Amino acid sequence: MQILDVVGVGFGPSNLALAIAIEEYNQSADTPLSMSFIERSAEFIWHKDMLIKDATIQVSFIKDLVTLRNPASEYSFLSYLKAQGRLLKFSNLKTFNPTRMEFCKYFRWAADKLPAVVQYSKRVIDVQPVGTESVNLWQVFYQHVESGEIESVFCRNLVIATGGTPKFPENIQPFPGKIWHSSGFLSNIAQFEHTGTPSFCVAGGGQSGAEIVEYLHANFPQATVHSVFGGFGYKPADESSFVNEIFDPDAVDVFYNVAAKRRDALLAELSQTNYNVVDIELIDKLYHIHYQEEVEGVPRLHFRRMTRVEDAKVTSNKVRVTLRDIHNDKAVTEHFDALIMATGYERASPHPLLDSLYGLIEFEQNKPIISRYFCVKTQAHVNARIILQGFSENAHGLTDTLLSTLSVRSEEILQNILDVPVNNESVTKPAATQDSSVKERNYEFI
Repeated sequence: MQILDVVGVGFGPSNLALAIAIEEYNQSADTPLSMSFIERSAEFIWHKDMLIKDATIQVSFIKDLVTLRNPASEYSFLSYLKAQGRLLKFSNLKTFNPTRMEFCKYFRWAADKLPAVVQYSKRVIDVQPVGTESVNLWQVFYQHVESGEIESVFCRNLVIATGGTPKFPENIQPFPGKIWHSSGFLSNIAQFEHTGTPSFCVAGGGQSGAEIVEYLHANFPQATVHSVFGGFGYKPADESSFVNEIFDPDAVDVFYNVAAKRRDALLAELSQTNYNVVDIELIDKLYHIHYQEEVEGVPRLHFRRMTRVEDAKVTSNKVRVTLRDIHNDKAVTEHFDALIMATGYERASPHPLLDSLYGLIEFEQNKPIISRYFCVKTQAHVNARIILQGFSENAHGLTDTLLSTLSVRSEEILQNILDVPVNNESVTKPAATQDSSVKERNYEFI
């Protein structure tokens, strides 16, 4: 029976950062940790359908997979640039924000350096405890995507980092080629490349929605584009220096130590740094397009402000969309060639993979209790750990679902795995190299 120290579910940026932290630890460890990460995709992938040309990440490259933890790491973004022969050329750009496409290539480059620790094209389907009086292991069942064959592996520490699930409003269902989420944008929009005068409706007033609106207007010069959002206008992100410190690793302690009843209020107060907000430069660009079209008298870009998509059905090769003005409560029905829902992601709590373990988990207000160092609190006889990455924003703050603290969080999780019993909170917080003077813009790309 093979027993691993760490099994990770999902191999996106969060678990990739953890794998690198373990790999670097193992290089000098007397007793290296064994690990395996199980990923349902056939290769490393990160928001492939939102790799819009020239769209930049909303976080400084300093907050890559490793730098805040280990600036000398061979897995840093600067090491990637050096390996690609672009280090000096990138410096000439005078920016801290690479394109999303380049950062995705950086992630893949790092993942490709660790082929032995990841199993692609397999998905975890269940987790079971091993033992009754004392639970020291988890048995993790996974299925081969192509063959359907089911296997299992045993581990002492299970790390779940599966990312968010595309969110659709009530009454809206996806329909191939006609109604889809922004997470599938580029794959779906390709079908319209050679059409004449398509009409598009984009629902959502955040960064993804605005980027899609700009892309459609620029790449389909005969198309009409309707941008639907609930506010009076696109809201710019709060990028002020003091507020931006909410994305520093130290802010996790600040948020975690706030009284539980105050956390929701704090999240609401800071929501304009991350949710349903848009880069100010993109807002200005869209407004200039809108104004110039008024001057020319040929408007193609339409803003349906203070409006929500109430219903959508595909009929006669069109999407019949009901739009409701949320202030006067009047509804209109219009027809489009496609409806793109840029409506964000949701993260179930408790995670569905914990269904078989409910009796072992401690809950508070129907949610698992998560320790400061990302462990699910379990009953006293459970010594195997469950660690969540990206599913405890209510306990750890806005950075939990973002790239901002990946490297520091991976070090904290590693130290917890090495040093601390599952029900002990005395882990020493590792030092981190930080530079909070570098501004960043964090939206939903994690």
